[in-house]
Amino acid sequence: MAERARKSKANGHAKAGHNSGEVPSEVVDRWWQKIVVAQAAVERAAKPLKSRKGELSAIYKAAQADGIDTDALCDAIKADAGDHLDVVSRYANTGKYLRAHQSPLGIQMNLFPLDPIPEVSRAAIAGKRSGLRGGSIDENPYKPGSEAHAAYVEAWHGGQEQVRSTME
Repeated sequence: MAERARKSKANGHAKAGHNSGEVPSEVVDRWWQKIVVAQAAVERAAKPLKSRKGELSAIYKAAQADGIDTDALCDAIKADAGDHLDVVSRYANTGKYLRAHQSPLGIQMNLFPLDPIPEVSRAAIAGKRSGLRGGSIDENPYKPGSEAHAAYVEAWHGGQEQVRSTME
């Protein structure tokens, strides 16, 4: 790009402000005030954020002094705040992948038990996936009237709602 600008400058075709080194004062003035205002806003926002980060750090230290693994607790808080079906699915898949890789984490430590995910949870996961990919609710393989069927339908609608919300 710079080479092209040099060639153009040598030919007399470079435009001011386009890698020519020449920026008109009105262009400088136009951006000067916008940048000054934006920088001031960022600095104002950073002060309370820095204070809050200090408070959070103190809370972490106090929790750690009480024996809390704050990284694990933060992971648990994030998982609980998220979509529980996604957490169950991710947890099961993580164990499956670790076992496929023959990792000690998945094979020896029983971090990811081989017990199957309950049918209702599997149904909800399948329903959400179908809803997210635009599948038909009629794909529900569970017996109508069963708890698994209802979980599939509810999760399918949740997946569809999630898709709709991204289109707004």
